[in-house]
Amino acid sequence: MRFCKPGLFLLLLPVAFVAAMVWGAEPVHFGDVFTPGSLSHRIVFEFRFPRVLLCFSAGASLALIGVVYQILFRNPLAEPYVLGTASVVTLGAAAGEIFFLNVIAPPLLGFTAGMVLMGVLVWISSRSSAPERVLLFGMGVNFVFSSLLFLMLSMRQQSLGSGSLRWLFGQMVWPSAGDAVLTLGVVVAVSVLVFRFASALDTLSFGDTVARSLGVDPLKVRLLLLTLSSAMLSWIVSRLGTIGFVGLVVPNFVRLAFRPTSSRSLLFLSVLIGGGFLILADLASRTLQPPLEFPIGIVTTILGGPIFLYLLWRKEQHAG
Repeated sequence: MRFCKPGLFLLLLPVAFVAAMVWGAEPVHFGDVFTPGSLSHRIVFEFRFPRVLLCFSAGASLALIGVVYQILFRNPLAEPYVLGTASVVTLGAAAGEIFFLNVIAPPLLGFTAGMVLMGVLVWISSRSSAPERVLLFGMGVNFVFSSLLFLMLSMRQQSLGSGSLRWLFGQMVWPSAGDAVLTLGVVVAVSVLVFRFASALDTLSFGDTVARSLGVDPLKVRLLLLTLSSAMLSWIVSRLGTIGFVGLVVPNFVRLAFRPTSSRSLLFLSVLIGGGFLILADLASRTLQPPLEFPIGIVTTILGGPIFLYLLWRKEQHAG
């Protein structure tokens, strides 16, 4: 028996979208929202709408990557940052902010570093049929580059009070409409490609031997999905930093709450819930104590952790 009804639960997505558009530190007059040139119109459509789009895109992408990694590596604890991509991107972006600010944009340097690591991961995957090898390599990269990042920040203590720490905990920005639409376009394009491999993911969940017997090439599918997900993760992290919790817990939340019967259903529900959840987390981060904005990675854990623990407890109760 399912704990929740997906249809009713997904109604929270438009509610979160509208709430994030109209609720904030600056009050909005509903009668002026659709009046061009008014202050309320500018607040909603020039500032909040692009940010909400960016939040949804980031949350959806992290949840999607979490599903893909958990199936590819057959490990429910796999999450978007397990392969070290976030550590490399964060190190590159922080180094750009501290050392090369006037030479190269930090997000560009971070994205470039992430793409280099992606190439290495794809090369390792192409030479090994064991997904565990890629996973272990990524974990090693994660430890090494995280240590280098903390060492760099420790040596440059004057940078700790600026923007460098936002790469560690995630920090939403006020993007332009063009930036938000571009990110949404990247996420939609990658999501459509991943959804086309939903059937292949179903077979991979039973192991490589079963997949081959059903005509699926495990190595080819892993290489393609690893490339797509790593590129999208590099894009998100290079702009927003590391946003924890979403990619690990949202897919497991969907499994516990809705018990989807296919990878397609798991991907679809995870994308929508991940996007809606990050919208709500961002709303909380900027309205709890305005004008202060809390790092969104911290807010996602504080908001989502108790819900996930409750679902785990309910599962144990039903199992008992």
